Amino acid sequence: DTSSSMDSVNLACSNKSYLWTTTEGGTTSYGNMFEVFAPNREDQKAFIIKNFGLSLQSAGVDVRALVYTKLGTYEGFELDASAWTLICDTTVTSNLFGEFTQIPERDCEDIHMAGPERRSFYVTLDKSALLYTQGKSGDGVTTPFASDDFLEIFEGIGIGRYPLFGRDLNGLHQ
Repeated sequence: DTSSSMDSVNLACSNKSYLWTTTEGGTTSYGNMFEVFAPNREDQKAFIIKNFGLSLQSAGVDVRALVYTKLGTYEGFELDASAWTLICDTTVTSNLFGEFTQIPERDCEDIHMAGPERRSFYVTLDKSALLYTQGKSGDGVTTPFASDDFLEIFEGIGIGRYPLFGRDLNGLHQ
């Protein structure tokens, strides 16, 4: 249910800057886990991740979007719901292909970061509509593929089912 991917996401920060990744697409899935890293800065200036923009497959489709986060790496925690905190649960209407669909700031909890800090995000949809691009580095969380002065975004993993957490056993309990 997972494969290496580059995320089709943009992050809006407190200074109203955006860190763009790609809208290239090529593969769709229900979700994506990825890591960001705030490097240590001389000015120790903190910032806030305020919302997310997603690259979605088709225009005009309503999708339920959930965003989870956790400190540190997602590796080893892909199936551990107790390690993750839900920071957004909303419905968005997808934009045209090649345009990011913004999750409104009012629908997301602010994420405060200051370097050095690593944080993981899990973005999931109720439809297999999230576009992502197959990873190029092959080493996932060690090589950033998008960065600016405040943040580095690393390749992540595609999630091939919804929801990843909360599946129930089908069977008889005696």
